[in-house]
Amino acid sequence: MREIGVSDIMHTGFLAKEPFTGSSEGMRYRLEKDAASNSEPELLCTVWPEPYSYAATDPSLREEGRFPFSEEGLEEARKWMNDRKAPYFAAFQAKERGKV
Repeated sequence: MREIGVSDIMHTGFLAKEPFTGSSEGMRYRLEKDAASNSEPELLCTVWPEPYSYAATDPSLREEGRFPFSEEGLEEARKWMNDRKAPYFAAFQAKERGKV
């Protein structure tokens, strides 16, 4: 299982303007700035199983984490995503083995 690395995600300068989505071995993810609350902006990180997009995935299948909107918070989010990746990777491997 390959770890999601620093080079796989965008920096906070990008995320301040646009959400970023990616995927890694069975797990899709989305990073975005969330300034909806009255407090400091947060980094919202969402993960869900492949193959569908964020919008096409049942919200009950998504898992969210919130982090400080900073480069340190981005690193926390990256580690959080990697901590959650194992079940998605197992499903991905099983699906790949079933292909002819």
